[in-house]
Amino acid sequence: MNIHKPAPIDAASVETQTSLAYPDGQVVRVGDAVLCDGGLTPACIEALTSNAAGEVEIHLNTGPAGQLRFPASVLTQMQLLERDSKDFIATALQHLQQAYQQQHCATAAMALGNLYANGIGVAQDMAQAIQLWQHAAAQNQVHALYQIGLLFNAGQYLPANPTLACDYFRRATELGHLQACQQLAQAYFFGIGVSLDYAQAQSLFVQAANAGDAQAQYNLAVMLEEGRGVEADPAGALEWYQRAAAQEQALAQFRLGWWYSYGIHVAQDHAAAAHWYSRAAQNGFAPAICNLADKFEHALGVAQDYAQARSLYQQAAELQIPAAMLSLAHMHQQGLGQAADLAQAKHWYQQAAQLGVQAAIQALANLPELAEASEATNLATNLATNLASTAE
Repeated sequence: MNIHKPAPIDAASVETQTSLAYPDGQVVRVGDAVLCDGGLTPACIEALTSNAAGEVEIHLNTGPAGQLRFPASVLTQMQLLERDSKDFIATALQHLQQAYQQQHCATAAMALGNLYANGIGVAQDMAQAIQLWQHAAAQNQVHALYQIGLLFNAGQYLPANPTLACDYFRRATELGHLQACQQLAQAYFFGIGVSLDYAQAQSLFVQAANAGDAQAQYNLAVMLEEGRGVEADPAGALEWYQRAAAQEQALAQFRLGWWYSYGIHVAQDHAAAAHWYSRAAQNGFAPAICNLADKFEHALGVAQDYAQARSLYQQAAELQIPAAMLSLAHMHQQGLGQAADLAQAKHWYQQAAQLGVQAAIQALANLPELAEASEATNLATNLATNLASTAE
């Protein structure tokens, strides 16, 4: 397999060959301290490389997030602060403080709030962060409106106030903020902070979903699948689940796995189910890890692999999935793929029993009998082995 290694581009090459420039016309160079995301995120340009297609890519050091690689189009949202910066965070902090103090810049206030909230370049101070975000929100800075809405919605650092949260989400939505639109849609869907209104929820979900918000796409699919306030539309639900899943929305991926596993609104296809469970598992969704383990245990859509099944059940069980605990205990009890281990079986039955799983409680009641049966089986096996050795 030929793997393309990004080719470094020196500053002279950029200036003479690529004409990469910031919106103000200044040439891009390695070592530049910049503000990204429309002035919200400090970064330093650490490298300029070309990809397999010959397109220039920009490597940014954003501090806590490490080095990230972006296409050159990111320059449209970038502002040059300083050449050959020794400390891009300090440079950005100074610039933002001046912009906030001298010009009362809402974007600078939002960016400073982010730095204080995360303790980047300054001591972490949520009270100061919130004050800065509120200043920005008062000037209708869209990201600040959304952030304050989240805080009121969660009752975190600010008193819980769903109604006020919705007001902020609504203002941000009117300014085109997709996540705010999705949050406001959920509020109407559940009747939290606003009156329950499925029609309004659907309208907002459609707005955010069409603009590419994966969570809105998933929620819209749920509405169409369940017929919540709308006529049930399995075909429409499938389309939106697929679009959300393509964006690595784990719940949508899990739902597709479930549909294909049981033939719900689609032809049953265990291979497709295993594919989507695997994608959801890779995104950390514990129930998908358990369901994928079941596929490997029972050879449904994948080759039977007890070791892989046991490993996946173990992962899901440690994430407190009762079905995984029960299945893992069963595998240890039956010795599937390895020698039976009743101590481990008992441990996982106990874990599941503590969560109220009746099958686990019943299995624990039968364990003494199982232990005796296992001991008898082992004795018989050992006797047969010894007899065979004697015969030789």
